[in-house]
Amino acid sequence: SDRRFIGCALAATLWLGATVASAQCENPPTDLPANLLSHQGALDAGQKNQIATYVSGWLECLMVDDAAKISTARQKILQPLQISNSPTFKVEYSAALAGDLLPALDAKMSLLTRLNAMIMAREIASPTVVDLIAKGSTDANAAVRYWAGSSVCPAMAKAGLDQRQPEQDRLLKALTAALQKEKHHAVVQAMLDGLSCLTHPNALRELLTLLDGRISSFIAEPGQTPDAEAAALRRIFTTVLRNPEKVDNATKRKLAAVAWRFMAGSVQVMVGNKAPKNQGEQDAYANVFLMADGILMWVVPNIDPSLKAQLPGALGIPGTKVPWAAIGQPRVDAWKVLLDRLGIPVQAPKAKEAEKGEAQASS
Repeated sequence: SDRRFIGCALAATLWLGATVASAQCENPPTDLPANLLSHQGALDAGQKNQIATYVSGWLECLMVDDAAKISTARQKILQPLQISNSPTFKVEYSAALAGDLLPALDAKMSLLTRLNAMIMAREIASPTVVDLIAKGSTDANAAVRYWAGSSVCPAMAKAGLDQRQPEQDRLLKALTAALQKEKHHAVVQAMLDGLSCLTHPNALRELLTLLDGRISSFIAEPGQTPDAEAAALRRIFTTVLRNPEKVDNATKRKLAAVAWRFMAGSVQVMVGNKAPKNQGEQDAYANVFLMADGILMWVVPNIDPSLKAQLPGALGIPGTKVPWAAIGQPRVDAWKVLLDRLGIPVQAPKAKEAEKGEAQASS
């Protein structure tokens, strides 16, 4: 499976030496002093120079052809971030690390070096971590791309990207481009998980468009259940629920359109001639259907409170006591009537539709 592929790729890196013997790492730096790690005020030029010397020295050890030295270098590079209680120090250290770490992701570096560099990006508390993630997302190796996607959510939290639109837009652009070419399901899931952590309204709308374009994939290949896409849609909905007053109407309308198409796509799969026989796959589509229904239950009356009295009634779980054919399409049709009243045009997804999707939510 794809997860086993990623696991093998990660394990294999333990045995790969570097293709570039750049530095010998014979005299690595000593540990940074405790008073620098705990320093709470602005750092002076001397202290910043200490950080730069330490980071550059240990980064040389990350680029050698010795797996043990690379492992030690990674531990030493991350150690100051893990033990310091000073936000000022972490920001300065992270900025120095992010800039110096970028060359470690060059294609000429060994897989082991590139992989460790990408894994370390998760700990960086500086907006410049975006450069590392963007570069890692284009790496030739799937394991490095996986860690690029997995670094987005930690970066959002540690680097304070929540309200930084330029950085979020760059992440969105880089990972969206990578996803257009990505074939490995585990990498797709990591990147979608990462993108779903973006909080800016523009990013949410773009991610919804991206998810909408991927509906055709699981209709064409029902056995490839949309777990990653559903998880991303669920996280977007959670973000909207957390601060609904900060989410504009256009984003809510887009969410309604995409949720409806996820629902319609699930019904198409389960009533079609390629409906999965495996119970786990059937349950996955039932979960997508129910999640989409729950999203619509919230977002439709949020857009127009007058429609609250017209919402569909209680819903059974399709595929158990109630056949999909009996519950699926009628529910899809009922929601389409309400979306039409809101002026949100939707069309049922098709297996061969364009990657950009067809949901056009009116503003």
